[in-house]
Amino acid sequence: SRSATMKAIRAAASSRVADWQQTVNNTLSNWMPGDDSKKVPPTEAAPKRLFGAPLGPTPPPFLEKTLSFLESHGKETQGLFRIPGNHETVQQLKRTFEQDINDEFCFPPGTQVNDVAGLLKLWFREMPEPLLTHDLYPRILSVIAASENEQVRVASMREVLSGLPQPNLRVARRLVVFLRSVAAQSEVNKMCAANLAMVFAPNIMHGRDETPVETASNAAHVNAAVKLIIEHMEEVLPPAPSDVYSRAPVDS
Repeated sequence: SRSATMKAIRAAASSRVADWQQTVNNTLSNWMPGDDSKKVPPTEAAPKRLFGAPLGPTPPPFLEKTLSFLESHGKETQGLFRIPGNHETVQQLKRTFEQDINDEFCFPPGTQVNDVAGLLKLWFREMPEPLLTHDLYPRILSVIAASENEQVRVASMREVLSGLPQPNLRVARRLVVFLRSVAAQSEVNKMCAANLAMVFAPNIMHGRDETPVETASNAAHVNAAVKLIIEHMEEVLPPAPSDVYSRAPVDS
């Protein structure tokens, strides 16, 4: 009814006002004019340890833990990465990993495959710069746009991806080794290279300050680029120095 609607609107407005008042009160209590003892500088945001943090010289243990779990439990799961996990569970797992400063956490029995898959996509999505980097993004798109010949694309893509920073290259190879093993079981999981590219590409490849319209316009080329990388990993992703994944096998 109209009366109930108006009550809901007033309640929401009242809540926002209360939140604003609390923010003002907290600010004033920490910054009292004329009393230096009460002046407290604004709290700086804690540095990001895992999610939203730049890649270090070696892949974080989180990556191997999630991929190993999915390799053991998820490769036969229909719709892997396409079917979302439970939002609250994914966020709880994220908090757990962020607080696990000694990297001791292991997924407990009963952990759902789709929750871990969602967590992995979230980690890639929250990188301060996408895995395939902003700088290489337009060049990767150009590779797909310039030719429909598969071998021409492969040769051009290898040249472009040789510009990946070493940390990104190591992570990219580890990820693609796993995606290839998933695609090899596509008769069971229904996730061929094209389907995997479609759901994973937006998490690892996008432009700097790209608008939603531009993202939609580039989607087909982005998906085609990631599909090419999955299907031709050894040709387009050069092994990183001392890369333990440089010749990782693919499940048949």
